[in-house]
Amino acid sequence: IVFLDIEMPEENGLKIFNYFRNINFSIVFVTAHQEYAIHALRNEALDFILKPIRAEEIFAVFDRFEKKINSRINQEHIKRLLESLSPYPDSRGKIVLPTFTGYRFEKINSIMYCEADRNYSKIFTFYGEQILISKSISYLEEILPSDTFIRIHKSYVVNLNFVKSYNHSDGYHIVLDDGRTLDIASRRHIDVIKKLKNKS
Repeated sequence: IVFLDIEMPEENGLKIFNYFRNINFSIVFVTAHQEYAIHALRNEALDFILKPIRAEEIFAVFDRFEKKINSRINQEHIKRLLESLSPYPDSRGKIVLPTFTGYRFEKINSIMYCEADRNYSKIFTFYGEQILISKSISYLEEILPSDTFIRIHKSYVVNLNFVKSYNHSDGYHIVLDDGRTLDIASRRHIDVIKKLKNKS
């Protein structure tokens, strides 16, 4: 906390804001001139104390400062919590998947493909695990990165990194690295080919 007078011999205290790009401290203006209160408010000062100073005013400043710090900590905690529960990928490449018992935090690059299961979805990973989530395939299509995943059928969203081959000898199909074959809807096969060529 910086207790700052305003009218001083060499410079006006309000000019302190000219010397800092980021104010990372709280300011309490201390002055005998009440007209400066509006300046204090405009500069988001923690408080404004009129001279002569009384001890109880100082104690009140510290109380307000403590509440401000606690409020900031709580806000940061809530922000981190909301970010952790966001369905969208985070900077570590993980995605939050709502399951029937809570949340699953899965690496995006471990997901081979997703399959619709009525109003739910199954997620298949490259290490052989199957995850059932309480969301539709459309939800997954929306939150998974579109540069890597593509909807190939009403029932499938596929990670292009795991596509081994494409064929159209008997309908449209892709084969994944584990040998699994998935159908491509006829109206989607052109988009799938374009995405596969751009990915290669």
